[in-house]
Amino acid sequence: MVDVDDLVSARTIGERLGFSGVHLVHYYFRTDATFPDPIYVVPDMARPLRLWSWPDVEAWWSTRHHRQAGPGRPALGRKGPSIS
Repeated sequence: MVDVDDLVSARTIGERLGFSGVHLVHYYFRTDATFPDPIYVVPDMARPLRLWSWPDVEAWWSTRHHRQAGPGRPALGRKGPSIS
């Protein structure tokens, strides 16, 4: 069972993780095999609306944040990484 209050869009994920825009969420979705799969996809749109479980995304971010830390490798901040 999924609590509907836990469902979040890419925009909400970006806001909660402090990203500068939704593009980073889509980037991680396309390139990071550990990024959670969407729980639900609404395909009847020009661009599919994907909904994720916030607890899944939060757990992913926590492990990613932890992995990034280390000697010479600062942890990602609340704003997340930027793509140049």
